[in-house]
Amino acid sequence: MTILKAHPNTAFALVIEPDSLPNLVTNSDLTTCQNSAAGYRDGVAYALKQLNLPNVVMYIDAGHGGWLGWDANLKPGAQELAKAYKAAGSPKQVRGIATNVAGWNQWWVPPCLFPLFSTPGSRRRDG
Repeated sequence: MTILKAHPNTAFALVIEPDSLPNLVTNSDLTTCQNSAAGYRDGVAYALKQLNLPNVVMYIDAGHGGWLGWDANLKPGAQELAKAYKAAGSPKQVRGIATNVAGWNQWWVPPCLFPLFSTPGSRRRDG
């Protein structure tokens, strides 16, 4: 915060919270994720509120297609990101989402490898 405020004429673009919100969606059955969910949500909301400065634009991390690209995860993923944004008071400096930040997903997979990246009966959206 000190650096951002000390340089009001410098524009900063920040990606907020690598991994935690997408992990809450894809690992919702794990006790460790259930026990840490409130801390992740509160922490992201706090960061979004505090970093809502005129010289800062923010993007919320949405994981990658391997996590939220499955049909079953799309809606819960969008809802989790929306909850974080609203819990922070809908800060005007949030400009959107960012993907492939802490983890990544290939843009193209050779046909021979595609079965390694899919689950029977489920559709994945990779871009």
